Amino acid sequence: MTLGDILAALAAIFIVGASWSAAILLVALAFPRPVTRAETALRDAPGRCAGVGSTMVLVCGLLATLLINVAPGPLKLLGALLLGGLSLLAALGSGAIVRLVAGRIDDLGSPLSPFGSLTRASVLYVSSGFLPILGWFILIPAALLFSVGCGFEALRQPKKSQAAMEVLA
Repeated sequence: MTLGDILAALAAIFIVGASWSAAILLVALAFPRPVTRAETALRDAPGRCAGVGSTMVLVCGLLATLLINVAPGPLKLLGALLLGGLSLLAALGSGAIVRLVAGRIDDLGSPLSPFGSLTRASVLYVSSGFLPILGWFILIPAALLFSVGCGFEALRQPKKSQAAMEVLA
């Protein structure tokens, strides 16, 4: 292994981290209502989010892996679509986790703008997964389960109509 190979691997890891952080920010800013519902689901019932996420990752992840590796052509596409759906749920849930962390950064009295604290929370969330051993084997799997679970809960919750919101207020 040459120094160029090592630098290429480090650059790839950095690019993946920066891309995931950008995707989380994009989802958090572009889809505020579903991210807010996911944040509420995570805050109200974190155990439920972890359980739903575990089930979703186990069932859909195994099915997608089987379809991609064993099935003929058109079913491989179905497996790829399943993995894409899990990735979308993870991005939605990660946006909720980042918004929750950004709110806690603001609660500490940080003089940052809302976008600044959201960006800082996103970088903190993604970079914590780079921590050897603890990040790789505990933080990343836990973040995956929680993010998929609260992302699913956000899409599963019925949208309240404007009239219903006025009655509740």
